[in-house]
Amino acid sequence: FVLKGGRNLLAKHHPVIYSELWKNENRTNTINMLSEIGYLVKVNDNGRLVNFEGQEASNFIFVHPSAQAEGTSNVAHKFAAS
Repeated sequence: FVLKGGRNLLAKHHPVIYSELWKNENRTNTINMLSEIGYLVKVNDNGRLVNFEGQEASNFIFVHPSAQAEGTSNVAHKFAAS
């Protein structure tokens, strides 16, 4: 899967990531890899970003806790508002 090649870059810079993932092995691999490097997995639930807990979704936002400290989580909140 495409993000695997950028793992070191993602682990170092912690960008907010928006991704469309269908329910398959690629989704599982992506969520597992990003979670391993500290990302939180979020989905839009009626205009709110909530933790992904297996609910039906295909659009995901991955936010690293350090992004919130740097103020870059605004991108994630804009997604939730759309």
